[in-house]
Amino acid sequence: MYTINPKDYGLNEKGRLMYYDLSQKRYFKRQIVEPNEVVEISNRIILDDILRFKFKFQKYENEAWVDVSKFFFLEKARNIKLFLTDRYDMNEKEIERMINVFSNDKKNHNYSLAILAFKKAIIHITNTDTKKIVNIKKYLSIAHKNFEDLTHLWKNINVYLEFILRRKHYFTEHNLMKKSYIELDKIFTHNKKHRDFIKNEIQELNQYDLETSYILKGLYYSFLKNRDSATKEFKTAIDCEKQLILDLGIGKGVFTYINEINNNGIYENEITYLNSLEGTSEFTIVMSLDVNFLRKYGPQLFYSIISLKKQHFHFHLVGNSDEISEIYLEAINLFNNMKKFIKPSESVIKPTFSFESCPEYVKDPITLSACSRFLNAPRFLEKFDSRILIIDADYYINNDFEKYFAKLKETDISMAVSSGIKSVRPWIRYMAGSVYVDRNETGQLFLRKLNSYIIENLKSDNTWTLDQNALTYAMESVKELHPNVKFGNAYKFPRPLVQPAIRRLVEE
Repeated sequence: MYTINPKDYGLNEKGRLMYYDLSQKRYFKRQIVEPNEVVEISNRIILDDILRFKFKFQKYENEAWVDVSKFFFLEKARNIKLFLTDRYDMNEKEIERMINVFSNDKKNHNYSLAILAFKKAIIHITNTDTKKIVNIKKYLSIAHKNFEDLTHLWKNINVYLEFILRRKHYFTEHNLMKKSYIELDKIFTHNKKHRDFIKNEIQELNQYDLETSYILKGLYYSFLKNRDSATKEFKTAIDCEKQLILDLGIGKGVFTYINEINNNGIYENEITYLNSLEGTSEFTIVMSLDVNFLRKYGPQLFYSIISLKKQHFHFHLVGNSDEISEIYLEAINLFNNMKKFIKPSESVIKPTFSFESCPEYVKDPITLSACSRFLNAPRFLEKFDSRILIIDADYYINNDFEKYFAKLKETDISMAVSSGIKSVRPWIRYMAGSVYVDRNETGQLFLRKLNSYIIENLKSDNTWTLDQNALTYAMESVKELHPNVKFGNAYKFPRPLVQPAIRRLVEE
């Protein structure tokens, strides 16, 4: 039972207490409060799910009820999101009380609150200097004393927070946070101390039987290029509570991380070219997208094509033939009208278009829209007889490509590479936003390995980040066969490509 003194909230006369249910988004109860009365909260529905309710006092004045207080919670545990991100403080007893509230939440009434707090804590750890991360350390120190009393959800949360914080501390202490994965791979290969840190973390994680512990072990094995062990750990996590992994948002790529490929890497779905290239260009800039994405981003890309004049852009569309026929005609008319309106000073290479229908065996058409630019890259290389740069369709082009292309031509393969603790996750180790593959033997091997991985996973569920998992697999395969591959980290090149914040509004 809880007791509330109205005077503590500014009510010194007759009034009422308002109970608001956050989950139902409506008032649960209105209780009249007499002068000097102390309110007792004993309703079992409220007591069993105390963080679901917030309260405020009102008084009757000028023939209307007016607020005397702001909304308040009866438990400080409601502020866990602010606390874990160092925007709210609690003393040791308050932290213990908060842990107790969540430990008694056996039915996961506060599941959404816990998930949100966890995600905010991860962002805080990722973006904050370890010396300034205070409350998470306090919380973990106290929570560890009663670890066995925690719910399964909170055991998962605490283990992940503890180990990612330790990883951040180690990488920071040894000046590894700004090293790209390419650099880290070499450093860990030649430094036994660093490898031992990873191996010791795996050993400590072996004491837990939790989804997050298996994911963390899988990440570490992947980082050490032990794909077999990483796959086993990820599979164990998936076989536990799959939905928890998705809700926590820590393992989107585990579902498409595999080590057995049973195809030749040749993608055979039929594609149709809708128009022909008029002119010549050393590079073809390729993207794949569905009808919706073309409507969202086509206009800004057309503007860039007209401004650049001599760059060939190829749009590969995924959808049924009727909708593609309609959007293609609209797109060509829009491009021609924009060119007529802008009046460029010289001739412009028109963009080319092709399309394919989504095969029945593909579980997620959106995944195919993202991956078909890679799957069909060998065809485009042959069709256009040019170098190919594969990009995301939602990029904004803010300069010409001259300096960027010059750097790309010095490499066999180029793409953006993650740094520091982010690079431990294989599905964001290499980024799919702008990928260059040369026409030489090394480049062709890369495409075969890349596409064989994608093809193997197209029948799977939860295929988010499949393309980036495939990039990691392809790079591992190429480096094993061609250790001296000429690789370029696109983050270090003068890329004229950005993804502006307005994307959020464009895609609404």
